Formats: sequence, C-alpha cells, structure tokens
Amino acid sequence: FSDSAEFFGDFSTRHKKSPVGLLTDHVHYQIALLAAYQAGGDERCLKEAVENATWMRTHLEDAENGGFYYNLHDPNAKGFLLLRDKPWDDNMAAARSFMALSALTGDPLWEGVTRSILKYFGEQIRFRGFFAASYGIAYDLLKNQPIHIVIVGARESAAAQKLHRAAFELPHPYKVIQWLDPQKDKLKIGSVSYPADKT
Repeated sequence: FSDSAEFFGDFSTRHKKSPVGLLTDHVHYQIALLAAYQAGGDERCLKEAVENATWMRTHLEDAENGGFYYNLHDPNAKGFLLLRDKPWDDNMAAARSFMALSALTGDPLWEGVTRSILKYFGEQIRFRGFFAASYGIAYDLLKNQPIHIVIVGARESAAAQKLHRAAFELPHPYKVIQWLDPQKDKLKIGSVSYPADKT
C-alpha cells in the first residue's frame, strides 16, 4: 500500500498535466488519488484530488442543473459532440468519489456536489432498470454517510501501522480511511480535531 501511494504522490507531483478534458479520465484519476491517499497518507494525493475536483467543477459541471458533461465545451465541435452528454456511469462514480473527498477534507462543498448530481439524475431512475443500482449506492452513501476511520500516529509507529491495516480489513463498503501523522499533518479535519498523544 505505502509503496503504491508514494509512487502516486511522486507521479502527481512530477507530471502536472494539462487537463485531458474527458470526464471519465478525471473521475477515475480522482478515485485513484483518493485510494492512494488512504493507502499511504501522502498529502500530495489529497491535494491533487482537490485540484482535480475543482477543475471538474469549473470546466465540466452543469452548475445550473447539476451533473457533469463528458467533455469540454467546444464551439467548433461537430455532430454528436455538440450535445455534451452527461454519462450516467461516470456521474455516479463522481458522486461517490465526492463523498469520500468530503469526508477526507471535512469540506461539505463536495457533499453538495454529490447532492446536485443525484438531484439531476433522479428523474431518470425509472428508465434505467438494473443500471439504476449505481444511483441507489450513491444515494445510500449520501444518506448514511461514509464510515470515517482516522488513525493518528507516526508512520513508523507499529501500533499505528497495525491499526491502518486493520482498518482496511473492516468489511464495510463505505469506509474512508485517513492516517494522520502528528509530525507531518494537521490534526484537524473540518471542525473535528484529533489529539496528538493517542494512537
């Protein structure tokens, strides 16, 4: 876990990319960043996830009606590309990732984005059949919230390492794991502060 997270942190720092512009790329990049952050606690991954999510909102979100378009606006586009479709699967994946981002940053803004996505797509449920299951998962996550597991302890602490491994073994689909090192990280997430003298 930690090796992969370190690689991802290094990668995101070295390869500052020009935005690709496709929703599916940005959504799955965000999911990967959040997974890497939870695996190793590299703050660069979380920072990059926030920057990526902010870019998505600025360039791909339908701020008036909700949901995300799959591509950038292009006045010179032809045919179907002019329609700027809002893909169901990518929007549902985005909704779930924004809930994780909200928990990890303590910023309710991202939960609001999830709410906006689900409000827009709510009218489509009746036409989606089995594919509506992804909406149900995102709605359940919004309603019941992720289980936010926070470990406070140095990366070198055997006790903290054991707790971190145990957190991944918890059989719950909505868990979000955060490892805070008192020597490196702020011990406050949103309005919640954590003591530095306990693991």
